[in-house]
Amino acid sequence: MYVDTHLIPLKKEDDSNKGSCGKLIEYLSKDNDFFFNHSEDDISKEKAQDIIDKHSKGRLGKGESKWYSPMYSFSNDECKHIVNKLFDKDYNNYSDLSDSEKQQYNDYFIFLGRRFQDQMAYNFEKSDLGINSGSDLVYVGVVEHDRTYKSHDEEVRVGLRKVGEDKPGFNTHIHIVQSRKANNEKQSKISPESNYKSRTKENFGSNSKSGFDRNNFYNLVEGTFDNLTKFKRNQQDKFEFKKLSKNIKKENKKNMASNFIPKEELAKILEDSSIVDYFFSLADKGVLRYDTKKGDDYIFAKHDDKTGFQTTGSISVSPRGFRDFSNGDQGQIIKAVQIFENLNWLESIHFLKNKNGFIDYEYKNNNVSVQATSAKSKTGTSKSNVEIIKTESVSNKYIIDYYKSRGISEETIKNNVKQIVYKRDNKTFISGGIDNIKGGYNVRGHNFKSIIGGNNDISIIKGTTDKLVIFEGLVDFLSWLEINKISKTDHTVILTNSTSNYKSVIDFINSKNFKDIDLLVNKDAAGDDFTQKLDSAIGNIFNDLREHYELSDKVDLNDKLIIDQVKGVSQKGFKI
Repeated sequence: MYVDTHLIPLKKEDDSNKGSCGKLIEYLSKDNDFFFNHSEDDISKEKAQDIIDKHSKGRLGKGESKWYSPMYSFSNDECKHIVNKLFDKDYNNYSDLSDSEKQQYNDYFIFLGRRFQDQMAYNFEKSDLGINSGSDLVYVGVVEHDRTYKSHDEEVRVGLRKVGEDKPGFNTHIHIVQSRKANNEKQSKISPESNYKSRTKENFGSNSKSGFDRNNFYNLVEGTFDNLTKFKRNQQDKFEFKKLSKNIKKENKKNMASNFIPKEELAKILEDSSIVDYFFSLADKGVLRYDTKKGDDYIFAKHDDKTGFQTTGSISVSPRGFRDFSNGDQGQIIKAVQIFENLNWLESIHFLKNKNGFIDYEYKNNNVSVQATSAKSKTGTSKSNVEIIKTESVSNKYIIDYYKSRGISEETIKNNVKQIVYKRDNKTFISGGIDNIKGGYNVRGHNFKSIIGGNNDISIIKGTTDKLVIFEGLVDFLSWLEINKISKTDHTVILTNSTSNYKSVIDFINSKNFKDIDLLVNKDAAGDDFTQKLDSAIGNIFNDLREHYELSDKVDLNDKLIIDQVKGVSQKGFKI
């Protein structure tokens, strides 16, 4: 995926954004009769230009930018993943899709474009001014699927292709034209091209931020795509990895000595880097699965793209180091980073130095941190003890934003998700999730899934009827509510939180007298195994509703919700 906050695909003499957007709108209408924004999908090119130009008038000087042109471009693999997700087919080119499939495919990218614009608004960090979502931005956009070879392309330079020829494969990208002024009451000036600055309390009287953190925005867009589509992104394809590699290459070209790390600094980096935390971060990302703790050792199972997670743990991790029993790999944290991040020794040190994603992503909100990974809470060391302060109804914007990014309404979130306030290492954190029967809290966010304050087990939501519904996780349950147009249920609900917790599910069912049991775990290898174990233990007294909800090994309940929401979008006049 490639993201740019301002890219005008016009000749240099026409690429000024200090006047009307008319030339850009005309250019973008070559393959589209209509534009979309956050609420409409049948905007004519005349209206699209009028929306941007009229809103950009007033309070902007002659020499100031009036609009910007963000662009989201998707890789061939990402597009093929979407096709496989929507149609369960393996197409190699956009032209292989039928007319109806092209329409549905296009609609899905409109949906994604709106979610990315939600992250655009969020990343301005101006909720105090009423800028919270894409609806608070004034923008229009189009989805395009063709790219042609340019003179600078290698294939043209060596004579294999000609300028203007269509590129093969999937080349889907989204062009946005966005007004400099927001859609809030004050019509605040905002720019995704302004540099990000953090203002200290000493200088400005309060902790505040100005500008636009583009690095954070790129990560938000990437994470939103991966969360919504279940795309398994290789480490080498992640923005942070590319940024790190690019920086290292630049530094190497400039001066190899600049990458040298003194022994004293190296010792401090290693002292601050917990190998246990690192392995829990891999579990948060879905690379590994945490199984159990044996003495001082934490046991993890490895994931295989074809077979799923191994049934038993194969990696043992302790503060002393790790050992992979499946292949004999062992060592300390640098060796682990080299293996799992595919980095050399020096790159691994820089990875640890920059804490690339496994030590506390924190967002500040009213002097309280919103915790985005709880790896340290699982180490069990005195250094990382967790104290649950309170649980309450959800009010934190960042928690709500995550679940909304999964297609869940705010009413459903507030009716079913708990806000957990806790302390760790003398810092106060907030996470969103649900408690389980072992006293822990299963929480998750944009780039993590974790457990705080206890061990993993099933969660039970007590109801008032004699019906039980079984799901794998909280997002599955919330998606089911949304699909059925309700925000809460009177039925008793079990969240397995892992199909390995099947014994707890069976024990709970045997202790009750439910007249009706619906099963809605995932329809994958783990879900099928869970279903068989449940059938063997209690007999065929439950309703397996997975086929009814059109679930498959590639479509879970949240996927089903998103697909249904996308089907409600139709870009009229789209040229097949």
